[in-house]
Amino acid sequence: MSGKRLVAGDGKGLRLYDTTTWKELKSHGGAIDKRARFLAYTPDSAQLVVGGQDGTIAVRDGKNALVRSWNPDKGWVEAMAIHPGGDYVVTAHASTNALAVTEI
Repeated sequence: MSGKRLVAGDGKGLRLYDTTTWKELKSHGGAIDKRARFLAYTPDSAQLVVGGQDGTIAVRDGKNALVRSWNPDKGWVEAMAIHPGGDYVVTAHASTNALAVTEI
């Protein structure tokens, strides 16, 4: 996306902005989006990974449509990182002191 788009969470959902005009392009108010704690794009910017307060991890495509979601049942997401190859997401879960490595 070359830095031309920005995704932000505001407690009500996710909002996608065009950074050249600062116009809102799309918003999502789904359950995972309302509890988003971490957002990260894959290195190729093709997918957005969302880590939620309830422990759910969701993957959205370039049009911000939900591709898949899962909950490793380890508690809320406290930290999240995308592997440099873009194939895996690592999440840290504070309530259980657990790490999860999942293929995207």
